[in-house]
Amino acid sequence: MITTSFIISLSLLALLFGLKIFETKTNKVIISKEILDKSDDKLKQFFIYIFRHYKKFLFEVYKLPKFFEEIKKDLKKFFATKRDRIATKVIRALNIHNIKDIDRNRGSVSLFLRTISEEKERNKGL
Repeated sequence: MITTSFIISLSLLALLFGLKIFETKTNKVIISKEILDKSDDKLKQFFIYIFRHYKKFLFEVYKLPKFFEEIKKDLKKFFATKRDRIATKVIRALNIHNIKDIDRNRGSVSLFLRTISEEKERNKGL
């Protein structure tokens, strides 16, 4: 906002200096005080209009990161559910059972480790 107003002010200042230099070289008055006084209200309304739309634009731009974060969260949820559904369908289609034995107290145990522990228990009994 400050940068935009600075650029506009600097360009208007350069324009006015250019006009003043032109007036002094040609000895003609291009912009009189009466014209400037009449145009003040219109210029104020014009700048108010520009800055209002600029603020609306910035407000919409600041919303975008939140929008992308929401999309990212939704996509993570979507792909997590799809991944789980695909995994269960593959397990059912291949008739694979006991890939992981989930024990709520100790976490998940792979089939390999479980079979090793079962073999050790069987060997202890002999």
